[in-house]
Amino acid sequence: MKIVVLDGYTLNPGDLSWAGLESSGECVIHDRTPLDDADEIIRRIGTTEIVSIG
Repeated sequence: MKIVVLDGYTLNPGDLSWAGLESSGECVIHDRTPLDDADEIIRRIGTTEIVSIG
């Protein structure tokens, strides 16, 4: 399973571990994703099964 976090800094500014999420599947965590850039959002999501926007 592929998991993408689009705004990881909102969920974890550096004081928490992503290990629990990473143990669930392949994770890609982006610190920030500009919400006004639809092309970039679509590119980052791709064929991901789970997406978190923060």
